[in-house]
Amino acid sequence: MRISDRGIAFIKSWERYRSRPYNDGYGYLTIGYGHLIDKDEEFDSITVPQAHDILMKDIESSEEDVDRLVTVPLNQNQHDAVVSFFFNVGAANILQGEHTLPDLNRGEYRKFADHLLSWRKSAGKVSRGLIRRRTAERELFLS
Repeated sequence: MRISDRGIAFIKSWERYRSRPYNDGYGYLTIGYGHLIDKDEEFDSITVPQAHDILMKDIESSEEDVDRLVTVPLNQNQHDAVVSFFFNVGAANILQGEHTLPDLNRGEYRKFADHLLSWRKSAGKVSRGLIRRRTAERELFLS
């Protein structure tokens, strides 16, 4: 399954376009639609089409992680929500969580959705933005 146009728009709504590198507020250098700049990448600025292309590569990577790590069937809204979650948090961090992914892979969809709400910190700080995002991902997942 691939992310839907609605799922892409959902991620874009949380990852506002930025043409120049910026600190995301948690110590991560970012550009475009939430692209974390790797140490081997250099950007002065990017256009909206370039940002979209980078976003699609980042989403593809998140989808590969979802395909590899999620073992239960997902409907389109669930898939879009899980890809958004993986895109934002990262598979390595999700794998460190004790309940979230195991609950999903046991088919405990509601428990998984409820656990999304616990992923509200970045760099150890609770973020109102992450609370809103996780709430929206949960709602999308359950719809």
